[in-house]
Amino acid sequence: MKFKQKWTLVCFLYDIEVNTEFSNKEWPLHITIACAGAFDIPLNSEEFITKLKPLISGYSPIETKTTSYEQFGTHKVTLIDKTKELNSLHKDIISLIESLGGNCGQPEYILDNYRPHCTAQKSSNLQLDTNVTLDSISLVDMFPNSNGLKRKVTKNIYLN
Repeated sequence: MKFKQKWTLVCFLYDIEVNTEFSNKEWPLHITIACAGAFDIPLNSEEFITKLKPLISGYSPIETKTTSYEQFGTHKVTLIDKTKELNSLHKDIISLIESLGGNCGQPEYILDNYRPHCTAQKSSNLQLDTNVTLDSISLVDMFPNSNGLKRKVTKNIYLN
């Protein structure tokens, strides 16, 4: 079976530098923008970023806020208001991934079923009634050096 590289696109809630690695069990606080879990594309990261940048260049930082707590399976999450801008960004990115021949690992959680949220971590959680500014999108390698227990930030793209 051929190994397929897996990626995800997230908005970290504070600056995380490129090449930062962390455990798959303890992420920095973030909101997933495309494809819960991961997606694969038949491009390398630089080729994908070249396609992604023009798509998101028209987006300004997105202002939203937390709305409620919920349980997603075994994970406590803080739901994020799905503003028109956030939903549009999500749909545009999903369309790009699909147009490039990519696949979302959990397609049941995209498009109309997209529920932006921040998963609570051992060391931190996003509180209710918190204003959130999403001002960058980060491409995260879900298997850096073929290690499924790690994650690595490969690129940050700032919204205008």
